[in-house]
Amino acid sequence: FLPKYVDGVPAARILMFGLFFYAISGMAGNMLLTINKQVLRLEILLASSLLNLVFSYAALRLGYGIAGVAIGISVAYFGFFLASCTAVITYAKATNREISSTLVKVLGPIFYIGAVIALLTFFMPYPTSGELGQMVRQTVINEVALVVSSFWLIYCVWRGEMISSILRGA
Repeated sequence: FLPKYVDGVPAARILMFGLFFYAISGMAGNMLLTINKQVLRLEILLASSLLNLVFSYAALRLGYGIAGVAIGISVAYFGFFLASCTAVITYAKATNREISSTLVKVLGPIFYIGAVIALLTFFMPYPTSGELGQMVRQTVINEVALVVSSFWLIYCVWRGEMISSILRGA
């Protein structure tokens, strides 16, 4: 099943996690532009680009290949997100406690889901070859395990508890 692309699957999985942070950093970036801090946004972007370059180069030199480069990119995207959000929250005159509380509330569920997916991938790996039925069964089993292990998060979001606590800053 797609034998030419099998080597790129681990890198794609890593990048999916990193791209999430890049995608949601746009909101913080727009806020920085709104308060006329576009130069700060460019400085953060430059720093994260340099971080990406250093990590990707180191990963290649250490022999980690494309998966190592994907990790370097994901770390740089996370750094970009974290720096952008911290800058926005700081300009909103938030205290250090409010900043850390907000970041934990936003990032906690994301890292929980990431850890669950990493554990599922480690303990129940997807077959890279074989029949399509076997691959579909394994995917369904992994998805059910993900939903079951994330039930409390899903329940809190459904009831609106997580979103309202983030908005309240409680």
